[in-house]
Amino acid sequence: MNTMTSMLSKLRPLAAATTLTLACVSAQAALVTFTGLVDSGPLVGSSFSGSFSYSDPAAGFDGPVLLDSFALDFDGLTYTLASADVAPLAWFAAGSFLGIDYLDLDSFSTTVQLYAGFFDLSEALFSYDVGGPDGQGLGGFTSFATVPEPSTLGLVLAGLLISGRRRKA
Repeated sequence: MNTMTSMLSKLRPLAAATTLTLACVSAQAALVTFTGLVDSGPLVGSSFSGSFSYSDPAAGFDGPVLLDSFALDFDGLTYTLASADVAPLAWFAAGSFLGIDYLDLDSFSTTVQLYAGFFDLSEALFSYDVGGPDGQGLGGFTSFATVPEPSTLGLVLAGLLISGRRRKA
């Protein structure tokens, strides 16, 4: 019985650290980076990239969530949350991320819009318009990556360090 008690006392700090870390991770905002490539129009072959963040919705969530931050670099210009014409949204279906809706019509000479997919993230699109009768084009996303926020990463590392020290003692 002493062996079992000893093992439980060693596992208890690890379980507490893991629980704390998971609780903090779920309460944090998701920071997502993305890249893409224009495949039609006058700027074919151009790339775009950026990032955005939003508060994680509950598991199984359906619907939109307002973005907390947004930045898009395209054609030498940077588009931001403040330059959006309507509130940018992250869309979810049954808890699956479908992409974001973003529209900037008038900040620069190039109009940009991002569209979330209807059923899947692979359907998300990027469009632009540089003006003129043949100035429109489309692009697709090549990557979406969720980046742990520094505070979350710090909590994970602290939890691992605490549990490692307790285990050696």
